[in-house]
Amino acid sequence: MTGADILSYLCSNKILDDSSRIAIIGGAPSDIDRLKAGNICSRHKVQIYPMIVSASGEVSDECEINNIADFKPHFVFVCLGSPKQELFILKYSKFWDHSDLHFNIGAGGAFDYLIKKRIRPPKTISSMGLEWMWRLFTRPDIFMRVIKLIPNLKNL
Repeated sequence: MTGADILSYLCSNKILDDSSRIAIIGGAPSDIDRLKAGNICSRHKVQIYPMIVSASGEVSDECEINNIADFKPHFVFVCLGSPKQELFILKYSKFWDHSDLHFNIGAGGAFDYLIKKRIRPPKTISSMGLEWMWRLFTRPDIFMRVIKLIPNLKNL
């Protein structure tokens, strides 16, 4: 199950309520503004703590990490892409680990789907495990990144 599927499941089922707190880490300032403009779960007034980090996945101000800890999220979605999001979780999750936290998850493109910045692939493509191919052909920036990596694959 992808991070986007988990976020969608949380919102579409009666798992979240008005007291639920979600931290979403990643995205550009304009993306955060779009997130704040509309609640991700129309049935609930879920509290959201958005946090912007650099493209490298580094935090410029350690106070932000402490702010997440003070927010005490139930769910933390880190949307930086792999492997940055996994490294981020390893490095920083100890700061917001508390008894109310249900999980941290590297959610990749979930944030872009959430704010309707990108279109999710059809379910048939996702169910076949070909979401990566959908991204490859619908996002030229990813296509060029992969093309640049191909010469390095022969060294593996």
